[in-house]
Amino acid sequence: MMGDFIYRAFCWDDLPVLVEMLNRAAEVDHEESRYTVEMLRHQFEMPDFSPENNVLVVTTPEGQMVGSGLIRLMFGMGRGWGSCVVAPEYRQQGIGTRLIRLGDARILELCDGAVEANTPIHVRRAFMEPNPGCEALFESEGYRLIRYFYKMRISLDVPLEPPAFPEGITLRPFDRERDSMAVYEAEMDAFSEHWGFLRMPYESWEHTLMVPDRFDPTLWLIAWDGDEVAGMSLNRRWGDDQPELAWVDVLCVGRPWRKRGLGAALLNQSFYLFQQRGYTLAGLNVDADNTTNAVSLYERVGMHVHSRQAFYRKVLRGREEDIQD
Repeated sequence: MMGDFIYRAFCWDDLPVLVEMLNRAAEVDHEESRYTVEMLRHQFEMPDFSPENNVLVVTTPEGQMVGSGLIRLMFGMGRGWGSCVVAPEYRQQGIGTRLIRLGDARILELCDGAVEANTPIHVRRAFMEPNPGCEALFESEGYRLIRYFYKMRISLDVPLEPPAFPEGITLRPFDRERDSMAVYEAEMDAFSEHWGFLRMPYESWEHTLMVPDRFDPTLWLIAWDGDEVAGMSLNRRWGDDQPELAWVDVLCVGRPWRKRGLGAALLNQSFYLFQQRGYTLAGLNVDADNTTNAVSLYERVGMHVHSRQAFYRKVLRGREEDIQD
């Protein structure tokens, strides 16, 4: 049953109502993130993203918002990302199915003429487990499970001490004007061999990390070896909905500095810093099949798996075996 609903393009006047609906849906979908109007506005102002062209809202004939879908092409042609949310009280009425189909069609439209004929076009979607309704919907629309990501946590209830760092490595306060480009290049290089990596333009990287009310450069730890960035832990507060939680947005070590304990030192220094600032919990996201065995490192420093996110993919054109992850 598809229902008598209206599917239309997003307009900026929708923003407060969309935030309220997303947060209500998150309560029942095991999603920890909660939006504010400022946060979602910042996300929609991402360089090279047009919410008026890439976000749909669904309303009743009376104008009540009951769903929303978003798509975007990633930073390499042929790969898309899609998400859709339906208000809890309006589920099982075909809204999610139509949003997925409209989103997939939009990705094909955006790629038409812009992607070489022999390049596969595919789209990824994800949900936090457990969500049997979303799982059934994805599979009914031809999506296939391809990956898991973990959210890991640690309690900071035991007094901590700052760790020792490998010889020759120093921490210096992050200066946005002086250090941003070096940190960006180091992060891109460190993650270049990871699953799903696409080099993000600098402007998008800066926009993604420097979110209003969450960006705090005094929580960023940049490890230097002379004038080279050896590694980093780019940290932030989670948000007002969980004020006790600090978050490690990015943790990486450059290839020349691996296997020396720098990753563990950066994590433990982050935990120490969080505790000094009054946080009692810390967390991060990690690919469950990370090529550098990051999950084992996080478990060694005392973290545990808190929740799991399932990633699905559908090939819209071409062959799955030709996709380069």
